[in-house]
Amino acid sequence: IDSDDGQPRLLRSGVLSKYLVEQGHDVTWFNSTFDHTHKIHREKKTTFRKINNLKLVLLRGYGYRKNISLMRFLDHSKLAFEFIKVSKKLKKPDIILCSMPPLELCAASIFYKNKNKVPVIFDIRDLWPDVFLTVFPKPIAKLFKFLFFWQYLLLKYSLENASALIGISPKYLEWADRINNSINEKYKKVIPLGYYFEECKSQE
Repeated sequence: IDSDDGQPRLLRSGVLSKYLVEQGHDVTWFNSTFDHTHKIHREKKTTFRKINNLKLVLLRGYGYRKNISLMRFLDHSKLAFEFIKVSKKLKKPDIILCSMPPLELCAASIFYKNKNKVPVIFDIRDLWPDVFLTVFPKPIAKLFKFLFFWQYLLLKYSLENASALIGISPKYLEWADRINNSINEKYKKVIPLGYYFEECKSQE
């Protein structure tokens, strides 16, 4: 059910989508047309693919050459607008699981939640945008936080309106709690990163 040529290893969303499909669930997996690892586009426009119980939606973004760049923020904004546009044409889901980051897509999923009364779970995989603060000297880090204040607004808005949270470690959930601790503990879960052992073994 992967979206790339060859035999790439399924990552977190792919693993979950594969598992749910195997259990007989109908899954819509949103991904980007842009391959973050190889910095190439999978498709020239937003594309729909159907594989058994899986509907794969590749959202067209701008792409970017560097992971730390203004273009990456613009790409994330484009993906959010594409999601809002495309989701209007699709059947309302029972639940949304959204990776965090990108924060723009997180905010777009909350917009959808509030409009359609659909629970949204955030899977926190990166301490975004705080991760950027670790690569800059303190004076520049403070300037970054000031200039990119809107990222922190998106983060706060998303966490304040989330239905539940998943973190790849306890520290990730603790980080989210420092921003917003209104979510009941029973709606928070740590699920570490994992992979299909047999799948990786076959690629050796």
